[in-house]
Amino acid sequence: VIYEPGELKVVAYKEGKVWAENYVRTTGTAAQLTLDADRSSIRSDGNDLSFITVAVKDSEGLLVPRAKNSIRFEIDGPGEIVVTDNGDPTCLEPFQSKERQAFNGLALVVVRAEAGKIGNITLKAESQGLKSATIQLVTGDREISRAK
Repeated sequence: VIYEPGELKVVAYKEGKVWAENYVRTTGTAAQLTLDADRSSIRSDGNDLSFITVAVKDSEGLLVPRAKNSIRFEIDGPGEIVVTDNGDPTCLEPFQSKERQAFNGLALVVVRAEAGKIGNITLKAESQGLKSATIQLVTGDREISRAK
């Protein structure tokens, strides 16, 4: 089979009706980072966490599945980066590192609010040659909310 860029679509049928469908498209080169938090508000008890997915995407916003870009993280406000990870079982970078190489276009940052401190936490992700991304979390004793 000769490789050609395009779209591969799968459709599943159940009792003759479309039950599920999904597709995969050819991506362009890595162009940008995106950040997506599981929660945009966390309690300021020193224990509550927000899990932030970092994705390497092309100019169309599609995940670049083979991206291995090195990503640097900075945090500002009453929070701290507890862990970074990428899911690569062969990665030897320490979990406390503020820099992480993407694995299959993805990485993870876990942020914790500082105990007793209220305010906005800003996380920034940067990678050479890519558009950086920032996300803001709110910390306090109020009701927490889901980012999605």
